[in-house]
Amino acid sequence: ERLLNINGFRTVTLDSSIEQIDLLRRFGREVHYGDAARLDLLRTAGVEKAKLLVVAIDDRDKAVELVEATREAFPHLKILARAWDRRHAYELLRAGADEVERETFEGGLALGRRALQRLGHSERRANRAATLFRHHDEKLFRQLAPVAGEVENYILATRDSRETMDRLLRAELGRMHEEEDLRDSPEVEQEPGSV
Repeated sequence: ERLLNINGFRTVTLDSSIEQIDLLRRFGREVHYGDAARLDLLRTAGVEKAKLLVVAIDDRDKAVELVEATREAFPHLKILARAWDRRHAYELLRAGADEVERETFEGGLALGRRALQRLGHSERRANRAATLFRHHDEKLFRQLAPVAGEVENYILATRDSRETMDRLLRAELGRMHEEEDLRDSPEVEQEPGSV
């Protein structure tokens, strides 16, 4: 929310926890009490004038319900939703979310990047590896979306796709490391007159 606010956007928060609302209000945030899946509360909060709805509810089912209800009632509204994992992300997309952010994926990727650094990779190399992995995983995520609800087909497609993607990712990472090693190695000075 703060990122949006400091970039000039007004935000309104809906929450069903009195303690959380009291705390947020003490920090000066605009917060409304209630179930965000209730359309009357969304209207009270100003959803009809909103450009974007960000769904970040801890209850997986309630998040899907909110996306479905909002998509149906306010088709003009862009919906970004936080998903717990890949399965939840597919559920939110089917419910009508325009984009999803997989929380466990991003947390795992950040931890993996730090692990690479602890294991001796430079910060630059670890960041590039994480970025490349994210790119490949997002591509795989989109490719598998059509079979996401079909368990056996999804498992088979995932195994086939993942092996191919992993092979491509390893090759790209290898090329990237070779390029970095060449860039980081000191140039050998040649003696005058040598070719």
